[in-house]
Amino acid sequence: MDDLQVVETAGAWGDVALLEAMPERSARQRESHQDQLVRWVGETLAITARVASSGQAELLPVFWIRLYGLLTDVMDFVELSAESSFDGMMMFPQARRAVRSKLPTALNRLKAEFEEDELLYIEYRRHAECDPFQAKYRPRRLPHGATAHVPSVLLDGRPITVEAARGAFDRLLAVHGREERIGSAFARRVLPALHAVDAAARAE
Repeated sequence: MDDLQVVETAGAWGDVALLEAMPERSARQRESHQDQLVRWVGETLAITARVASSGQAELLPVFWIRLYGLLTDVMDFVELSAESSFDGMMMFPQARRAVRSKLPTALNRLKAEFEEDELLYIEYRRHAECDPFQAKYRPRRLPHGATAHVPSVLLDGRPITVEAARGAFDRLLAVHGREERIGSAFARRVLPALHAVDAAARAE
């Protein structure tokens, strides 16, 4: 992480002219992001393979966090890189060609492995591992007795009631029996798609 350079300027992604004026720093930043993504995806693949093969319960919290990260932060990063019209803002060398042709397709196929109930469960497991109070899933009543809705990141921001989320979890538990079995089943199913994401990340 020592080689990661942060450019503090106005705007979410900084000023293009400033980045162009500092090509060495910009190049180091792009290289750092590329290395970080390749390493992070590779580690996620290794963790998923271990959960898939042996169902190691101690690795399940990391598996849920990493899977959620792939479906949110990594997908957002790749989409932003692909859509950017400024070469100076690209996080990958030759990003426009590499990201558009391989990573978005691989990541979309990864997400397509899961149905709606399963995406809600992945999101819940991530929050359960990261928030000791699971505040997002506490029932809240609005004026006049209405139930509060919370946006689901994995369902593109669609508002979901706590009751609807719990219904999805109950349906999955009815199929798999225990939460540990859900994790193992998800890991086995997603492993081939995750191999494709890893290959796409390493392609450049």
